[in-house]
Amino acid sequence: MSTKLRVAIIGTGFGASVHVPGFRLVDGVQVVAVASAELERARALATRAGIAHAFDDFRRMLDEVQVDLVSIATPVYLHHEMVLAAAQRGIHVLCEKPLALSANQAEQMLAAVRARNLRHGVDFQFRYHRGIATLKRAIDDGRLGEPRMARVVSRSDVRSTAEKVPFTWWSERDKGGGVLGAVASHWIDLLRWYFGAPRDVSSQLNTFVPQRRDASGAWREVETEDIAHLAMRLGSGGVQATIDVSMAVGPTGGRVELYGSDGALVLDGFDEVHFLRSGSAPEPLPLVPARFEGEPGQPINVLAFAALVADLRAAILGEAPEKHPPDFEDGVAVQQVLDTAYQLDVERAKSSGTTP
Repeated sequence: MSTKLRVAIIGTGFGASVHVPGFRLVDGVQVVAVASAELERARALATRAGIAHAFDDFRRMLDEVQVDLVSIATPVYLHHEMVLAAAQRGIHVLCEKPLALSANQAEQMLAAVRARNLRHGVDFQFRYHRGIATLKRAIDDGRLGEPRMARVVSRSDVRSTAEKVPFTWWSERDKGGGVLGAVASHWIDLLRWYFGAPRDVSSQLNTFVPQRRDASGAWREVETEDIAHLAMRLGSGGVQATIDVSMAVGPTGGRVELYGSDGALVLDGFDEVHFLRSGSAPEPLPLVPARFEGEPGQPINVLAFAALVADLRAAILGEAPEKHPPDFEDGVAVQQVLDTAYQLDVERAKSSGTTP
């Protein structure tokens, strides 16, 4: 393999808005092909981004174009077959989160890439946001003392009414839709990263917009949650943690609160971190240095994605990454928590005589 990492992207939604610009920020990476279920979408993205090849069949793309890494930015229910196809061809894989529809699928995907000794990554890009990375640094520096409690609140009103968003795969549970996988998976990964493996998981899932119109204009029943609550213990110390995520309430924003024996760390949004201690004024903490500078107005998730890609590229080329990028092992661990939350919701629905 040359030092230029050749990348193929599957998916022209998030693939176009985040993956393509993120890859372009990383030296030694070139996107050489893109695939979409609709050929015109693939061709349009290829034309805009200067990508040489466009396909409507991802398998044909992987067979006909020489690539080192495939980046999968498709709906969740397609991840499993695409990862297995890449692994069979000996291609390294970066996959969007959540990794799969179930822990069983995720374990199969992990086994497939391990069998071919391939590098693998999951786009838990939140780890690379500067504020979130600053929290990790402060925890590792011992600012909390003994960690004891964590609380995450993440909210958006993008799906707060039936008129805002139509019925798509996102409203179908068997296709991997819902706020639990879309948003809570990030925070599960981060709390694991901060404090250790989750256990004693409990959950509450709710759907406040029960119907949406599909492409034909017909009303369809929404099967997925737009608000989710998780509680768990983390690591050997048993840090007590809660995660509340919603796409049905606003205003858009979020807050992370981490508490320990020596004080608290608070993140507002993604870029304001403070250390709090009784009897003292809040201490603002400097953010970790930026690894990439984007274009004016470029979303911060593009910069975070680029940093993840840089670490994955280094791992693929046998270099030392700045930090170990989140991989399929992390994806499996998060998927186990998601499975538990979904199963608890099914059992609760059965006991109450309702449909989950």
